[in-house]
Amino acid sequence: MRATIALVTAKLAVRFMSITNASKTVTRIQAIGRRPATSPSPERIAWAVMTTGRLMSGLKNCLVQALAAQSILARAGYTCELQIGAAKNGPRKLLAHAWVERNGEVLIGDFEPGSFRSLTAPGR
Repeated sequence: MRATIALVTAKLAVRFMSITNASKTVTRIQAIGRRPATSPSPERIAWAVMTTGRLMSGLKNCLVQALAAQSILARAGYTCELQIGAAKNGPRKLLAHAWVERNGEVLIGDFEPGSFRSLTAPGR
C-alpha cells in the first residue's frame, strides 16, 4: 500500500514540480501516519516499489520509482541517495536515468555499471 501511495504521489509531483520539490513532497506524504514497529529491509522496499510500478500503468518511469523508493526508505530510517545520470547514445542522443543507492550499491533503477554518469552533486 505504501509503495502505491508513494508511486502515485511521485508521478504527480514529477509532472508538476521540480525534482527537489517533488522529492520533498513525496517524503512529506510518506511521513503521514504511524511507523510500523519493524521496517522491511531496503531490498524488500525496492522490490515492492518495482513490482507495484510494473503492475500499475504509467508508474514504470525510473525517476518516479526512484523518488518513491527514496521516500519509503527514508521513512523506514534507511539512508540512501537519489542519483540522476546521463549517457550518450549516438552522436546526438542523450539518455537520462534515475536510481537509488545505499552504501554504494544500486537498490532500484538497476543498469549496466558504467553506462550512466551521475549528475547528482555528492552530499545531496
